[in-house]
Amino acid sequence: MRRSLFLFALLPCLPVHAFGAEAPKGIDVVGLGADGQEVKGQKWAVLVGVNDYATLQDLTYSVADAHGLFEALTSPAVGFPADNIRLLVDDAKAQTDLPFKSAIYSALTDWLALAEPNDLVLVFFSGHGKDYGDRSFLMPQDALEKNPELTGLSLNTVREQLELCKARRKILILDMCHSGGKGGDEMSAATDKQIDDSAGMVTISSCKLREKSYEWPEVGHSAFIYHLLEALKQPAVADADKDGYLSVNELYTKVHQDVRRWAARYGGKEQTPKLAQEVEGQIVVARAPRGAPVVVEDLKTTATLRVTSTPSGAEVYIGGALQGRTPCEVTIDLGAQEQASLEVIVQQTGYRSKGGRVTVRRGQAAPWNVELERLPTDPVPPGPPVTPPPSRPADYEFVPVPAGNGVAAFELGKYEVTVGQFRKFVEATGYKTTPEKEGYSYGSTGTGWNKVQGLTWRNGSSLGEQAQDDHPVVHVSQEDARAFCKWIGARLPTDEEWEHAARGGLAGKQYVWGDEFPPPKGAGNFADAAAKRKYTEWTIIEGYDDGFADTAPVGSFKPNGYGLCDMAGNVFEWIEDRDNGCRGGSFLGSSSSLLRVVLRLDFNLPSGSPVGFRAARTL
Repeated sequence: MRRSLFLFALLPCLPVHAFGAEAPKGIDVVGLGADGQEVKGQKWAVLVGVNDYATLQDLTYSVADAHGLFEALTSPAVGFPADNIRLLVDDAKAQTDLPFKSAIYSALTDWLALAEPNDLVLVFFSGHGKDYGDRSFLMPQDALEKNPELTGLSLNTVREQLELCKARRKILILDMCHSGGKGGDEMSAATDKQIDDSAGMVTISSCKLREKSYEWPEVGHSAFIYHLLEALKQPAVADADKDGYLSVNELYTKVHQDVRRWAARYGGKEQTPKLAQEVEGQIVVARAPRGAPVVVEDLKTTATLRVTSTPSGAEVYIGGALQGRTPCEVTIDLGAQEQASLEVIVQQTGYRSKGGRVTVRRGQAAPWNVELERLPTDPVPPGPPVTPPPSRPADYEFVPVPAGNGVAAFELGKYEVTVGQFRKFVEATGYKTTPEKEGYSYGSTGTGWNKVQGLTWRNGSSLGEQAQDDHPVVHVSQEDARAFCKWIGARLPTDEEWEHAARGGLAGKQYVWGDEFPPPKGAGNFADAAAKRKYTEWTIIEGYDDGFADTAPVGSFKPNGYGLCDMAGNVFEWIEDRDNGCRGGSFLGSSSSLLRVVLRLDFNLPSGSPVGFRAARTL
């Protein structure tokens, strides 16, 4: 399981409205004085969640953790006004709310400056972390793995901004060593020391030195964040002294106990949340009314899933993680839940994969049996000759794709649509693309993949590179691709059509070229030695050199069994039946998972330099 470095910080809750705007009202109890009297103020928060990285391994639950915390903080018991929370996540609708370094730094400076002395501030970061010398860095979405000093945000900087904040009540929570991160990172000595040095605030980390913070796929969160959210949902349970307030110390004690117990049950692991504090008085996180109902957890917290298949010996995946081969029995720890819905996939070489959602319940065993459908072992024979379609205004070449795998015969572009073909479309219609209307696309700035003003289909990966007519057109949205296809009397391919065509008759294979990895010479345009010469920070396929750092002229590599070129690399390709859905690999692909023929990518940006398309036609 991948590990990552996560920072979770609780500070006087940072607002979501525009910087410099008048602070909204929302006075609540934020602390108790030495005399037990309530101290009231506003609550502010900054919540950061990063799943998708340009040069680091992507993470799974960071964005879900940030959204979950937002919901918990805005509950009536906790009382953070939604307008006082700055949420920076990958799936943000506004570009200014994407978790880039500049946005995070602005939130820690301009946003926290709105807090007054009696207020409470909470800062949360969920993403990769990286050590550089004796310093620890948070890695924003646009950070470069090999240059954290310039592109990361140092933990010292976070502490310094919190110390400068006028609010006297600050909580910093670090979840920085997730089991989902690259290399299975542990809590480093540099990070551990900087946590201990966090003066004037409460700092909570998800684990102690040399431990890891584990993910919990069944609940869609890290184990640490899941138990934190549960404690915030039921503050009366964690209110140990039953005074009607949930203090940060009581919150930590509850989460500490639950995480340690969960880790021991969940495969004999060790995970021990850590607390460091240097504050006066109590910080109140939530109200815990006396007499509120308390839910007592049943001692039986597990459920069992028994998976069988015909034929047996198939691989079983739950939440994307391999659990074993059929017949397979998996124990699921439900924690405080009564039941859970699991995404289960069963796959066997030579058979069509089968998946579905299975509900398991506390103390019960759920059977799930699947019959796998064998794929044809030989290439599907060509269908009857197809009458050539009339000429198209862009001179776009289609090839027939025979029926098979539940897909009717259709036509698909032999090549990805080129810059030259797209230029004819624009000149004939006056069409304006999404990047031209919005003023930006995503491409290379020399230090990473970022939003670039003025980048359009007329460019290559960067503003300084002019698009070449025989290369695939990029910096076009799914909407732009559909418009071109309509102009030539075609459409985008469906998800199933694309995969059937990409296989080229090689049923049941992992990749377009077969089952071997790394790919053989000339298999396609991937992240290779040529890319490394231009983008020195990239991870590449060692020993592979296709000669192209970015896109290659279409048709530079041999076609598959159906005569289709570049189905494995060059650029990701927009498809019709999923919003933001793409198929295929690209020149960014450096891992086996990114080049598998079954890869389905949700490209959650409107356009970018690694995404193009090809057209399809119904017969």
